[in-house]
This record gives sequence, C-alpha cells and structure tokens, in this order.
Amino acid sequence: MTENIKLSNDNTVAVNMDLHWIPVAEHKPPLGVKLLLIDEHLGVIVVGDYQSRFGYTHWQALPKFKRKAK
Repeated sequence: MTENIKLSNDNTVAVNMDLHWIPVAEHKPPLGVKLLLIDEHLGVIVVGDYQSRFGYTHWQALPKFKRKAK
C-alpha cells in the first residue's frame, strides 16, 4: 500500500489521506458530469451526476489512470 493510503481503525475502509471531499456548500459541483457524491451523515457514496434534491453534502472528481511509460 502507498504511504498516503491508510486503513480505518476497524480495517474496513482504505482512505487516501491526501484527498478530501469538497463541500457542496462551499464549491458547487459541475452539473451534468459523473462525480463521486456523498451525504456525510449517511456515509453512502454514489457515482453519478449532482442533483441538489438528493441532499449530497460533498463531492469529488473521479481518479484517472497514470500514463504508462513508452
């Protein structure tokens, strides 16, 4: 495992310590695109487009693959 990835205390979640959720209240997510979305209180993550009616509190962009050396 890389240095910035840690397991939760109960070893059920791998967490990237360098990446944080973006609060919807501070930075509105882009509309009509695929994102990681979460309601902080429910703790359920979905991949989808942001719609305010669902009550998501935070969002994050999807990760990308590293380019392979040629």
